[in-house]
Amino acid sequence: MTNGNTRFGAHSALILIGLLSASGVARGEDGAAPPAKPECSFPCFFHSADAAPAPQAASDPTPPAPAAASAPAAKPAPKVVHPLTIAADEAEIGRLKGLTSVLPGQPIKIVKTPPETADFAVKTALQPASDSTVYRDAKLFTEQLHIIAGGKITRVEDLRDHVVSFGADGSPGQDAARKAFQALGVSVKETPLDLDNALDGASTGDIDAVVVLAPQPFERLKTMSRSGLHLLAWPDNASLPAGAVDATIAADAYPGLAKPGETLRAVGVDAVLSVSARGAKQPATKRFMSALAQHSAALSKHGFDLLKADLDARTGSRMASADRR
Repeated sequence: MTNGNTRFGAHSALILIGLLSASGVARGEDGAAPPAKPECSFPCFFHSADAAPAPQAASDPTPPAPAAASAPAAKPAPKVVHPLTIAADEAEIGRLKGLTSVLPGQPIKIVKTPPETADFAVKTALQPASDSTVYRDAKLFTEQLHIIAGGKITRVEDLRDHVVSFGADGSPGQDAARKAFQALGVSVKETPLDLDNALDGASTGDIDAVVVLAPQPFERLKTMSRSGLHLLAWPDNASLPAGAVDATIAADAYPGLAKPGETLRAVGVDAVLSVSARGAKQPATKRFMSALAQHSAALSKHGFDLLKADLDARTGSRMASADRR
């Protein structure tokens, strides 16, 4: 009985162990329960219980790096165009503005600086010609010596030994007036003054006369109507300085300084454009002189009497003809 029970017990134990193994309750060697397997539906029994599902490719959450954009081409720095400068007296500045548009893209400035610090200077035909071997002086227009006196002065000869302003020191007008009065043989007590102070001095009687070299009509004098001031005519048949020409002043241009309809003889002096030593070194000078030659006909309609330029590629632009067109 005992042996039979023993066999029965052993047999029962084997069955129990098998059931536990089949049910997945068996533990590993370390006593930990193995990871639970997912429940298997009916078709699962036709496959191996240990087969793992095929892994799926995980999507990369990081977007691909964009292709490097090519850097924009650097823009070239704008070219700095230095202005050409023309030194002139106050009386000539307004007239010279017509030259500033001759050369497109090249700024032209009219300044009162000393001639040696500018690229060009407005001189007179009475002064020495330019020292430049490449450029000859170019005639611009004719100016007149305007002699404005006060008080009882009615003739230029009456100014002998009187106080007169020929203009500021070193100005072309001062040089022309000195030479004109020397040719006439009339000596004066010269006092160098700028235009405003000279006209004020004449109106108050502090000085006896003012001599102004300016193209006609000169706006500064055109609007004057000061009592006691008047224009003087250059004496008939009087000598002219070398380089000067006979000219007239129309009194209608200066109603406050002359009688209506009156025509006054005057000393005419050609204003010329002279290239300085500084300007002869500037590349833009050649282009400017060439442009003056090309537009001489159009500029003549605006009061300019430019000489014909002969352009030579080997030596640059030079004013080749001394004759008027």
